[in-house]
Amino acid sequence: MFEFFIAKKYLVPKKKQLSVSLIALMSVAVISLVVWLVLIFLSVTEGIEKNWLTKLTSLNAPVRVLPSNTYYNSYYYRVDEISSSSDYTSKSLGEKLNAELTDPYDPEVDEEVPELWPNLETKSNGKPLDPVKEAFACINELKKEYPKLVAHDYEIAGALMKLKLIRPMSAQITSTGDEKQSYLTQMSYVATFSENSPYMHNLLIPPTKADVEHLLYLSSLTSFQDGSLRTSSEDLTQNRLKQLFSHIKINKLESRAHHFRILKDYLKEKDSLQVAAFRKNGAYGHFLVPNSISKEFTKSTKESSNILEYGKVVKEDGHLVYYPNGSKKSFIIDDYDLFVENKLEIDAKLTEGSLEEANFLSDLNFDIETSIQNLQLKGVATFKDLDISSIDIKNHFEKAPASPPLWPYYSNGACMLPYLNGTDNAAILPKNYKDAGVRIGDKGFLSYSVATANAMQEQRLPIFVTGFYDPGIMSVGARCILMKDDIVHHIAKASNSFLTDPLMSSGIQIWFEDLGKTKEVHEKLVRLFKERGIDKYFTVKNFHQYEFAKDLMQQFQSDKYLFTLIGIIILIVACSNIISFLVIMVNDKKKEIGIMQSMGASRKSIAIIFAVCGVTLGLLGSTIGTLAAYLTMHNIDSVVNLLSMLQGHQAFHESFYGSSLPTKLSSEAVTFILITTPIVSVLAGLIPAIKACGVKPANTLRSE
Repeated sequence: MFEFFIAKKYLVPKKKQLSVSLIALMSVAVISLVVWLVLIFLSVTEGIEKNWLTKLTSLNAPVRVLPSNTYYNSYYYRVDEISSSSDYTSKSLGEKLNAELTDPYDPEVDEEVPELWPNLETKSNGKPLDPVKEAFACINELKKEYPKLVAHDYEIAGALMKLKLIRPMSAQITSTGDEKQSYLTQMSYVATFSENSPYMHNLLIPPTKADVEHLLYLSSLTSFQDGSLRTSSEDLTQNRLKQLFSHIKINKLESRAHHFRILKDYLKEKDSLQVAAFRKNGAYGHFLVPNSISKEFTKSTKESSNILEYGKVVKEDGHLVYYPNGSKKSFIIDDYDLFVENKLEIDAKLTEGSLEEANFLSDLNFDIETSIQNLQLKGVATFKDLDISSIDIKNHFEKAPASPPLWPYYSNGACMLPYLNGTDNAAILPKNYKDAGVRIGDKGFLSYSVATANAMQEQRLPIFVTGFYDPGIMSVGARCILMKDDIVHHIAKASNSFLTDPLMSSGIQIWFEDLGKTKEVHEKLVRLFKERGIDKYFTVKNFHQYEFAKDLMQQFQSDKYLFTLIGIIILIVACSNIISFLVIMVNDKKKEIGIMQSMGASRKSIAIIFAVCGVTLGLLGSTIGTLAAYLTMHNIDSVVNLLSMLQGHQAFHESFYGSSLPTKLSSEAVTFILITTPIVSVLAGLIPAIKACGVKPANTLRSE
């Protein structure tokens, strides 16, 4: 304890030792700054990598089982082509799993098996070997060890997607007859949407206010195959509105600037509002009502040449009466328009019975309440001149709803796609389509070619955009549409116009909770396949081996090692400041060192004193830097906004870094800092500590 007491005494700043204290503070500041930078850099890098891996493994699964060339060339797969019971078409993995017969061939009905085909492989008991059923049996065996493991077969096909985008010419969602149409065409992959995936929520983007507004707008329109648009029937519109409002709740509306008319019914008797009167053809045109009375309003309106005067509007005997300032005259202005200066946020509740009585969207009424100039206004309003400000959108249900929403929803732990009325098929598009202006409710079709006896014939499959997902930074993900497995299988089986690698066009996806056990699950599955004799039929890959992700993952790992090495070098340079501090301290404390040695202090004790001083500075700098990094990470969005403002453009591109940067400190980075900094500090203090040990008490005291 003697050494620690002396070290504490030396570290306490003193006026007589100002230079030493300043060097110590500078050393702590430099170490804190370096620790802060290293922690921020490593935490952001690790967070981005984890976010990207989450999206990658949520969409593609951590482990995939892919059929090999041996599988596609086997009798087991090819026999369906010549079997009447298989409709002379190849079966998907899911169909093979659910098939009653491993060998559907009937020699009395079907054509003769080609001689070049391999024979049907059998098990040791003489029964036909069913590779697909055996593969799923191996996966089910793994579930005993990994209870949350989920497996699902998938397919990938291709088609030309063409969407019709119907948008209003004006901003009002209730307008009809002023629609404009445009088209979006893209050659796309079509992949299976796995409702059993427990991690689909990591990908799906919840429906937004803009999506709901678009669905409300489309509720009154019907699009025909010839491209024409017509107003929907009253019954159809009402049914659409009822379905939509059964899963949404509008809480607040907002007025458009200069477009919310304050009706006299909203004002109570003797209520008054300050207004600015605008002229039109030398007379009163309309009246502008500020949200609140302020000098800014008066100043801004004075700059307008159309301002006639200021005054107030009072409700008297059911009429709106205008009193100009400085005049005893008054005017009834019931027939004039009163507009709000800025947007008003309005508490809204759908009027009871409004849905049953509404034949069109414009018929919907809301009980509203708002305030202007500290005056409470209540009344009933429609969507005219109003926008949705706040809305609750339901997408979680305890049990499957009788009338599902028009977007993906969660029920009984599964993520479901809605079955839509009519012939439309639900489709989930990548996020980049949403960024391009596509909305839930947009319709179109998938075009693919089917070979007939004489020619190739185009087929069109109607689709309905029901949601969007974030594929991360995968290039293939930006062109991949997710749909129900039966739809994807139908396109894959019928289409000959889109060529995909048969080794990548189908497989089995396997999800589990801990990504750290990916290689372990991979190895155990390979071993089980070998034991059951089906390893030649399948290739097992984990996300470290995916061709479309391997290079990027290796780059992430290389960057991580590089940044760690740079961090160590910078820490060594920062902690080198401790050497200067301790060297000056040793020279300054020679007399005290001599006295302590003459009183029996060993060289080891003298070395420990200065080593403790060095470690203390390192730990203090690490602590301050870690706290600063913690605060910075929790306010990283503000920092990014500041950088973007200074640069004049987005500091971190969303397509790579995501919608927001990670906000948590990396535990690995903190551990690295808290271990490395003290070690480097001790090493930096060795030279001064050795110098202190070499001080001879007799020479030191004689010189004094």
